[in-house]
Amino acid sequence: MIDDKMYEQLVAINNAEQATYWTRYNIQVVINTGAIAAYGSIALRQPPPAHHQVLAAMCVPGLLLAVVWLCMTIAGDKWCDFWQHQLRRVEQKLPRGIPKPFTTAKRAWRRRRFVIGRAPVDFRSVRSVARLLPVVFIAGWIVVGILMLN
Repeated sequence: MIDDKMYEQLVAINNAEQATYWTRYNIQVVINTGAIAAYGSIALRQPPPAHHQVLAAMCVPGLLLAVVWLCMTIAGDKWCDFWQHQLRRVEQKLPRGIPKPFTTAKRAWRRRRFVIGRAPVDFRSVRSVARLLPVVFIAGWIVVGILMLN
C-alpha cells in the first residue's frame, strides 16, 4: 500500500527536478546569448577582412556551448519524465476515488501529439518547444561559421 508521505515525497522530487531543469535551461540561455553578444561586438569593431578568421574561430566554442545546452536539455527531459513516470506508477496503486493528476495529464497529452517524421512532437509541451532553441543556436553557429570561412 502506498502511503501519503511517499506520494508527497515523489511530488516534491518531481517539482525539484522541474525547477532544476528550468534553472539549468535559463543559465544556458544567458551563456549562449552572451556568446552571441560577444561575437556581434567583435564583428562590429573589426574591419571585415581582418575579423573573418577570428569570427570563424569563435563559432567553434559557440557551437560547442549550444550542443552542451541541447544535451543538457535532453538529459533533463529524461529525468523529468522518469519522475513523472514514477508518480504515475504510484498513482495506479492508489485506491479509487483519489484524484490522480499525473495519470490524467499524461492521457490528455497523449491524445494531442503531432508527428514529424517518425518522432511524435508535442508543441504544446513547454519542454518540447524548449528543445528547439538550442537547435536554432546550433544551426546559427554553423551557418555563421560557414559564411565567415567563405
